Amino acid sequence: MDITLNYSTDVAPPSRAKLMQLQAAVAELPPAETPLRHYFAGGIYAREMTIPAGVVVVGKIHKHDHLLMVSRGDVSVLTESGVKRIQGPCMLIGKAGIKRAAFAHSETVVTCFHATEETDLDKIEAEFIAPDYESLDVYLNQKALT
Repeated sequence: MDITLNYSTDVAPPSRAKLMQLQAAVAELPPAETPLRHYFAGGIYAREMTIPAGVVVVGKIHKHDHLLMVSRGDVSVLTESGVKRIQGPCMLIGKAGIKRAAFAHSETVVTCFHATEETDLDKIEAEFIAPDYESLDVYLNQKALT
């Protein structure tokens, strides 16, 4: 099932700074087991995460649009645009520059897909992930100049 991204207006959308504060607060919590699996096939890299029920995770900032699949589960997702609840299975487009915080209502499996021939995880992270918003802005400004 494909889903259109409609965000709730019941909750004021957080700023970038608020999302980073949330990430810092979540980092202070006892660590939760969120198993990762990595898949490579035909120039595609897939990173799959299992989020246990009741766990909050804060995602990374992607430099590029990518496919994002919720293969199973029920999760509320908070971004700068607001909150939406997603139930798998569904396929979404993860827009570049969007940081997401998610609360899993039930065990949820999320997979991001990226086109790359690279198989070194550190190099993939450097290619597709901005460590913070400042780095993202520098990257986007350089990209706009080329």
